[in-house]
Amino acid sequence: MKNINFIFGVVLVGAGILVYFVTRDIKIVGDRGGAATVNPVTARLVISYAVGGGLALLGLIFIFAGFWSRSKEIKGAKITNEIAQNGMDAVGTVTFVDKNYLITMNNAPIYSIIEYKFKDDLGMEHIRRIDKVPSDWVIRNKIMVDGTLKVKYLKEDPKKNIMLF
Repeated sequence: MKNINFIFGVVLVGAGILVYFVTRDIKIVGDRGGAATVNPVTARLVISYAVGGGLALLGLIFIFAGFWSRSKEIKGAKITNEIAQNGMDAVGTVTFVDKNYLITMNNAPIYSIIEYKFKDDLGMEHIRRIDKVPSDWVIRNKIMVDGTLKVKYLKEDPKKNIMLF
């Protein structure tokens, strides 16, 4: 489901190529009785290049969007993995918890917003707000304001931190 942009892009490129090759050999008969006549060669070229090329171009845009989102996902996973392996432990205090009503399913929010703060090893306070925490996880772990949670952060960049489950 995460690669839907890429898959949709491939389908559109395939449809564009199909339209291009199918419309190359069609016979278009101009309307001889109307006020304006259509040149069959021009109509065939417009259909094959504009429609086929337009679908293929739209498909390429979706393919690149799929690659871009996948590369962001991989980069985020690498940072999370680095923090989990090399990060320093801290205790965070939850400062805000609420349902995220921007993303709903059947009019019910599926994500929650959590904001927490923690102090690094130098005593500096850092605050992080996460907008897409699964609401089930928040309920199961009884996350509430002024509660505590485990945090790991990179010593060289405490802004890169994760909540531990």
